[in-house]
Amino acid sequence: MKIDISKAFNTLDWEFLLKVLQQFGFDQKFCLWIKNILNFAYLSVSINGAQKGYFQCKRGVRQGDPLSPLLFCIAEDVLIRGISKLVEEGKLDLIKASSQHNIPSHVLYADDIILFCKGKISCIKNLQKLFTDYALCLGQIINAHKSTLYSDSIPQARINSFIHLLGFQQGSFPFNYLGSPIFKGKPKAQYFLPLADKIKSKLASWKASLLPTAGRVQMVKAIIQGMLIHTITIYN
Repeated sequence: MKIDISKAFNTLDWEFLLKVLQQFGFDQKFCLWIKNILNFAYLSVSINGAQKGYFQCKRGVRQGDPLSPLLFCIAEDVLIRGISKLVEEGKLDLIKASSQHNIPSHVLYADDIILFCKGKISCIKNLQKLFTDYALCLGQIINAHKSTLYSDSIPQARINSFIHLLGFQQGSFPFNYLGSPIFKGKPKAQYFLPLADKIKSKLASWKASLLPTAGRVQMVKAIIQGMLIHTITIYN
């Protein structure tokens, strides 16, 4: 399941965030600093190109603030621990792999979440309850219309029951996660054509800007190599 959280950064509950920080062992002074930073956030509305009025925020973290991703990930650790607890209690059955490989229960990067489990009604209901509790505590509501269910070797009737229960969309392989194609079976060249097209586009734009050869080599090392390493890291 590829999970989408509705307005993830904007809906984070401050009170619960501070409680999570306390549970992690941050002292009262540090928590007070974070509280003051959150309370001093104001918004204004742009009307015909001019900023009008100021409104004090009541929840959420500011995008662009270097502290915001750290606070968001600390708060989202509640969801991670909830998933891990379901696995420990036997309420979420993991997908079995070969003896040399293990399939995790989840992969998470900020608000991009993928969950892996067996196609059982009990597992889906336990996850749904976790999503509901998470939304009530932290204000992070799962956007069912943008969340997707992927499956393999499961009867369509059972998939339809999952979709009816969760309200998710049904997806198909391959799909992109963090800019890289996720597929089943052996990799095929066609899965990586979008990545190749991006590289060609960047190389063409650098050539058109009349960069010298040495400059283009540095751009390849700094950007193209980074794109390839990122894709390889996803599969590792």
